[in-house]
Amino acid sequence: NNMKHNFDHNLRKHVDLLSMDIHGNVKLYKCDHGHIHLDFGNYNYIKYEEENSTKVESVEFANPKYLTAEWNDIEAKVELSFTGNTPLYIKTSNSTLNCTYLVDQSKHHGNIILHPVFFTLAFSPNGQKLLYLAEALPNPALDWIRFTPNLGGNSIFKVKKPLLFVLDIQSQEITKLAVPIGHIAGKTLWAPNSESVITVARPRRFTPCPECTDHPTRLVKIDIATGAFESLSEAEDHVSF
Repeated sequence: NNMKHNFDHNLRKHVDLLSMDIHGNVKLYKCDHGHIHLDFGNYNYIKYEEENSTKVESVEFANPKYLTAEWNDIEAKVELSFTGNTPLYIKTSNSTLNCTYLVDQSKHHGNIILHPVFFTLAFSPNGQKLLYLAEALPNPALDWIRFTPNLGGNSIFKVKKPLLFVLDIQSQEITKLAVPIGHIAGKTLWAPNSESVITVARPRRFTPCPECTDHPTRLVKIDIATGAFESLSEAEDHVSF
């Protein structure tokens, strides 16, 4: 009984301190009724304040969370799934049309990259294309190598092999954009003419903390029609958006 009392006391104390987002998919808090809630992915776990009870009494399905981008009546939605997957939806909603489709990413890339240094989700100024970064598909011929280098990040925002993609909203065609050899794309913006993009490219090397490591970065402009690219800054520069 004393152990249970101490457990409940410590749990309530730390819940009061942790009424905040632990990360994008987990939140621990105490509601106005004194019940302890743990939101994880699409589910809400509840422990009611009752005597002699240490088990979760209720599990409820919660609405999924999304990261979004909009252009007029079109919305791009990246679902933050509790499984770690990041399905991408395109929704069009106006007076004559209400349609949502799931983008078929399976043959092109893995999950969309959420790390703040890399995360990109942007419509072109003319609204015809969507720009984003995602992980490369697994390559059995290379991934078995024990020390295959990854780009780093922490357990929440792991970055492995980021690639830059453009989705044609009308045809649903996905195109991969290349960057200079030995570099990887970072946060990326559209040029005003919707014909090219500008990315913060960085050397392809491991770092446990991309947001706090002083690696050189350079601006690279990429033509989305031809794939041709040109550097807008020097290799030893340190640039960002």
